[in-house]
Amino acid sequence: MRLTSVRARLTLWNVSIMALALLVFAAAVRLIVQHDVSASIDRDLADNGAWLASRWSYQANRFLPRPGLMPAPPMHPSDRDSRRVLDLQGHVVYPSPTAEPLDLGAVYQAAKGIPVYSTVIVDDLPYRIYSTPMGQGGVRRWVLQIRHELAPERRLLAGLTRTLLTLIPVALLVAGIGGSFLTARALRPVRQIRRAAAEIEARDLSRRLNVIGDDEFSDLASTFNSMIARLQSAFKQQQQFVADASHELRTPLTTIKGSTSLALSGERDAREYRSALETADRAADIMSRVVQDLLLLARSDSGQLDLELEPASISDILEYTLDALRGRDGPAIRMDDLDEACRVDGDEHYLIRLFVNLLDNALRHTPPDGDIAVSARRVGSSLKVSIRDTGEGISPDHLPHLGERFYRVDTARQRTLGGTGLGLAICKSIVQAHGGVLEFQSTLGKGTTVTVTLPAAFEPIVHS
Repeated sequence: MRLTSVRARLTLWNVSIMALALLVFAAAVRLIVQHDVSASIDRDLADNGAWLASRWSYQANRFLPRPGLMPAPPMHPSDRDSRRVLDLQGHVVYPSPTAEPLDLGAVYQAAKGIPVYSTVIVDDLPYRIYSTPMGQGGVRRWVLQIRHELAPERRLLAGLTRTLLTLIPVALLVAGIGGSFLTARALRPVRQIRRAAAEIEARDLSRRLNVIGDDEFSDLASTFNSMIARLQSAFKQQQQFVADASHELRTPLTTIKGSTSLALSGERDAREYRSALETADRAADIMSRVVQDLLLLARSDSGQLDLELEPASISDILEYTLDALRGRDGPAIRMDDLDEACRVDGDEHYLIRLFVNLLDNALRHTPPDGDIAVSARRVGSSLKVSIRDTGEGISPDHLPHLGERFYRVDTARQRTLGGTGLGLAICKSIVQAHGGVLEFQSTLGKGTTVTVTLPAAFEPIVHS
C-alpha cells in the first residue's frame, strides 16, 4: 500500500480521528473516576465527622462519649493520629496538646461555621483534610479535623491511566488494520473502474464500464460511460471533419496541381498560360474560403469568437445584407412584415454574414421564378427573423443534420454550385454565440423556412 494512495490516506485519517476520540474518551473517563473518588472520600470524611461530633462531649478537660451512648470503639494509633480537635485559636485539645494541627489554615475558616475540605502534603504523602466546627450548648467552641491518606486512590488513578494509555495503541492498531481492510473493500469498485478504463483505447471507444449497485461508485461508472460516449461521438465527428476537410482541400489542390503541371509540360501560348493561372486562382479562392471558414469555426468552438454586442436595427442589418447580395442570379428578395422598430443585441458584422449566408443559400436553391420573403417581428424579449423560399425543399431525413460541418443535402450539386458545406455550420455558430437559436422547417418540393431567434435590444437607437 503506497503512502500516497487513497487507501493509505483514508486509513491514516480514520486512525487519526479514532486516536483523537480515544484520547478524549480516556481523559473523560479519568476525570469522571477522579471526581467520583474524590467525592466519595469527601462524603466519607463528612459522615465520619458527623458521627464523631454527635458522640463526643467535652468533660473534665477531655472528650468522652456522651452519657447514655455506646462508648466509641477503641482507636488504632494510626486512626487516633488522623483526628484532631482544636479550639478556635488553633490549639490542639485532642488527642494531646502536643499534637500538630492537620491544617492550621483550615481551622480559622471552619471556626466561622463552614466545613472546609483541603489537601496537604505530609512527608511526601498527600492527605485530604476535613475541618468542621463543633459546639456545646449551641455555641461553637472547637474545630474537628479528620484526614484521609490519598496515596491508595492516587495509585488507583495512576493504574487506570496506565491501562488506558496501554489500551489506546492496541485499539489504534486494530482500528488501523481493520480500517485498511474495509477501505480496500470499499475502494474495490474504483480499482475495477481503473482497470476497465485502462483497457479502453482511443481507437475503440465502444466499450463501457459495468454499472453495479446503486451507490456513488455506480454513479461514477455511469458518469464515466456518459463521458466515453461523448468522447466517442466527438472523436467520430473529428474523424469525419478531418476527412471532409482533407477532401475539400484536396480537390482545389488537385485542380491547381493539374493546371500548373499541364502548363509546364510544354511550350504554351499566352492564352493557355492565362487559362491555367485562372483555374489555379479559382481553386486557391476555394481553398482560402475553406480555411477562413475553418478558422472561424475553430474560434467559435474555443469561445474566442469576439463579439462586439450593441443594439442594432434589424432593418439596417437586412438592408446591408441585400446590398451585399445585389447582382446575384436568382429570384428577387422581398421584405415581408418587417417591423422597423425591431432591434437586436448583436455584432453587426457577424449578423450580416449570418443573413448573407442564409439568403445566399436560399438563392441557390430557389428557381428564378420562385419567391424569397424575409420577415422580422418582436416576440416577448426575443426577435424572430424568418427567411421563406419556394425552392426545392429538403427531405425530413436531412433536416436534423443541417448545420453540421461539411454536410451537404446534395453533394454533387453543392460542389457544382461552389458550396463548401460550412455555410450553415458558420450560421449556427454565429447564432449560438449571440445566445440564439437556428431552426429549419421544410417540405420537399415546396420550399424551406429558416427562423433565427435572437435576444432583442431594449436600448433606444438614436439616428443622426
